[in-house]
This record gives sequence, C-alpha cells and structure tokens, in this order.
Amino acid sequence: MAQAQICNDELQELTHLRQANVRKEISIPGFDQYQTLKCDFHIHTVFSDGHVWPTMRVTEAWQEGLDAISITDHIEYRPHKNVVIGDNNVLMNSVTVLYGARIGNGNKFFPGAVISAIPQDLKFRGEETTVEIGDNNTFRENVTVNRGTAAKNRTVVGSGNLFMEGVHIAHDDIVGNECIIGNGTKLAGEVIIDDRAILSANVLVHQFCRIGSYCMVGGGTRSAQDILPYAMIARDPAAYCGLNTVGLRRRGFERDIIDNIHRTYQIILQGTGLLKDLLARVEEEIPNSPEIDYILDFIRTSKRGFIR
Repeated sequence: MAQAQICNDELQELTHLRQANVRKEISIPGFDQYQTLKCDFHIHTVFSDGHVWPTMRVTEAWQEGLDAISITDHIEYRPHKNVVIGDNNVLMNSVTVLYGARIGNGNKFFPGAVISAIPQDLKFRGEETTVEIGDNNTFRENVTVNRGTAAKNRTVVGSGNLFMEGVHIAHDDIVGNECIIGNGTKLAGEVIIDDRAILSANVLVHQFCRIGSYCMVGGGTRSAQDILPYAMIARDPAAYCGLNTVGLRRRGFERDIIDNIHRTYQIILQGTGLLKDLLARVEEEIPNSPEIDYILDFIRTSKRGFIR
C-alpha cells in the first residue's frame, strides 16, 4: 500500500494512493522501428512548491503508466515554512535546513550538514527562535547549527567563516566573521566567538565562554573560561602560551602594536596585585589604541574569568 510521507505540516497525505499498485496501460504506437515513451518532464515535489516526497512522484508516475519523469524543483529550495535562503547558496546532497533558518548569500553546505535543528536544551519549549547565517560561509560535512532558545532567541553566524567536518554550534551561540573552526570542535550554548578566531580540531568550549579575536586555540583544548584575544591557548589544563604573533603579522598588525599587546599581557599575567590595579597600570603605561581598549574591555566584562 503506497502512502505519502508526512514530514511536516506542509506535506499532504494522498489517500487516493492507498489503493493497490495498479499500473494504467497507455498504448501509443511507435513508428519506423522507434518506441514511443510516455513522459512528464515538469514535476515538482516538497523541495519547491509541491506537497509530496520525490519517491511519491515516482510511484504516481508508475501508476499513471508513464515511462520516464523529470523532477524540476525550483532552485529556491524551501523545504519548510519560516525558512529564508538567499542567492547563490550551494546545498549538497543530504543537507537539512529546518524551521527558523535565515541564510544569506553565497554559502556552501556539504553533505550531512543540519541547519536550525531545535536546541539540545531541556528548557526549550518550542518558542519561536532562529538561526541567522551571513554570507560566504563554508559548512563542511556533518556540521550542526542549532536554533536559539528563550535566553537569546537566536543563534548567529557571521560571514566568511569555515566550519570543518563535525563542528557543533549550539543554541544561542554567536560566531563572528572570518573564523576557522577545526574538525570535531564542539561549542556549548551561549558561547561567543569574536572575529577571526582560530580553533583547531576537537576543541571543547564550555557554555557562556567568550573567545577573543585573532586567538589561536590548540587542538584538543578544553576551555571552561574565556580565551583572551590575540593569544595562543593550548595544553591540558589549558594555559596561555604567548601571543599569536604569526597570525597577527599575517593579518597586517604593525610591530609596535604587537609589542604593546605583548607588554599588556606581561603586566596582566605576570604582575602582582589585584586585577583592577593591573588593568589601571596598563592604562598608565601602554599607549592607547583600539587593540588595548579591546583587551581591557574583554577582561572587565568577563563573567567566567579568563585562561592564564
């Protein structure tokens, strides 16, 4: 007995197909030793503006006596309500885009990626939340990005990021621009990653942590605290391993700025006394710049403390 597959409220069960599989015979004579085939070259499914699964279209065509069909779903793929997908995106086979997705332009989704699944959070009660993705990101195989919860209502991914195979971005995370997240790295809920951070493979990030811009996090690092901007973090337990000097030079940072960042961390991480006094000392001794202001604000607003 053939039945339509009911995947969401957009799909419709076709009760007339509950009948036994009986194929109609359409007799059209051939000519000059050619056989005539019965075909339909314009058929839509749930993957555009149709209402049934592709396999159902095949069953229908067989029952109607057709020999060949062409499924011609529109490229503006809309598998669910409340999904917005921009232009020039590439969705390879087995990509799943679910309710609440907001996807910009020029993104690439490799096989097995799941975008906008409900949060893995028992506090989630079905509230209206979203995943918001910018432009020109790459999501490699089996990357998962979960919707937000009532905490922040949305999970946000900026533009120009690379998420390697098996990365998980949990509910209410905020990932900036031009970040590189290595294979198997897992972000817990409400994590913030600032622009141009690099996390190597199999990094584990605790919920509520913040990852600073231009940092480099070594493979296998487990982070339960914030990671300072411009820093290299590695080892077990995680520790500050110096500046990401090579990365800063590649990004065009001038030598005096790199030296000032280095001196700032010498005062904060090697100095003695209260943290607030060390930060005040930085303001007195280090020339003011956007980079130094960013470090001071990052530390003063940290809620979990930072890795030293």
